[in-house]
Amino acid sequence: MRNNYIMNLILFSVLFTLTGCGSGFSINKVHTIRKPSTEYMIPAITDKGKFLNDLMLSPYWKVEKERNGTFRARARSISEDFDGFADNSFDMLLFLFKKNGVSHIPEGHRISNRYMRGGDSYSALTVDIVFRKHLNVKNINIYRKGKPIVLDIFESFEKKIGLNSYSTLVFELSDNEDIYLLIREQGSDTNREVTFASIPEILKEVETINELPGSYSAKDVYKDFFKLRFEDLEAEKSIKRTPGSQDRDTFYGYFKADKDISYNGINIKISHPIYCNGACTRASSRIRKAEYPGKPYIKDDLLYFQIEDNAVYLFKKEYDQKFGIFSGSGSFEGKLEIMNNEEKALYQANGQFKGWER
Repeated sequence: MRNNYIMNLILFSVLFTLTGCGSGFSINKVHTIRKPSTEYMIPAITDKGKFLNDLMLSPYWKVEKERNGTFRARARSISEDFDGFADNSFDMLLFLFKKNGVSHIPEGHRISNRYMRGGDSYSALTVDIVFRKHLNVKNINIYRKGKPIVLDIFESFEKKIGLNSYSTLVFELSDNEDIYLLIREQGSDTNREVTFASIPEILKEVETINELPGSYSAKDVYKDFFKLRFEDLEAEKSIKRTPGSQDRDTFYGYFKADKDISYNGINIKISHPIYCNGACTRASSRIRKAEYPGKPYIKDDLLYFQIEDNAVYLFKKEYDQKFGIFSGSGSFEGKLEIMNNEEKALYQANGQFKGWER
């Protein structure tokens, strides 16, 4: 129950903070952290296009396109299941799994696209890289080399710090001021220990991406990850499904790249002609969650994707009684399609689904 509550508040406050939404709501600054000047090795991104494509090719990041047409790369994590109460000592940013000696996804955990779930001291850590010319500087703090660090903590609902209080520390990654690294922590920790402890490893990962050669195989560079997720890497594609909170399932897999096919904007479409009157998945949600897995440098390279939280909406109330996640006891056979942003089906199959009750 606590997990679902925190998840909803996290999604609300991320939307609120980073999109500038929320007119009419009161945002309170509840705490300020001041630290002496700290020298961080910040990568200088000079080839914006290559850096973005390399983030797309990395399975450790999910790259999405925002409403204004700019791109955002989200660091994936290994986190506790939404409905679980597993040992959160396994929670980590996904790019650290090899260094931390992880050989399998622990029971009660999943790979998450959006944030690393926390424990008692913090609720979540989100790491994003945004590609935009004008960053909304409201409710964030930008790191300045040679100057003391100031990090403000804000609260959307209360006038004191709590589990839903958030802070965002920003690093500029290019001289053109169009690539930014955002480290956002949510929780009641007045020291933001997770934020400051994570900075060196996050910057190291950014540097690793930035230093990738002009041509390489993602299958080789990320071979340990692909072995973690798939038994067979020789197939043309591999599609898997894992249960999600309240039957909003996750679909993930890889495609062996074909030069004649566009993999831009991979998204999940579920449909049924009667129970959903056509599409069961909302077009706006499909576009918002779509993944851009990049353009490979070599033939037949592997492109990873993972789309979470795919809700199925039923057409009529009477169908809730049959297939609704709260009211119904059955499931129906629907059509699953993995699409690109040109609405071309990259994969089709039938599957069993339950509906989200409105």
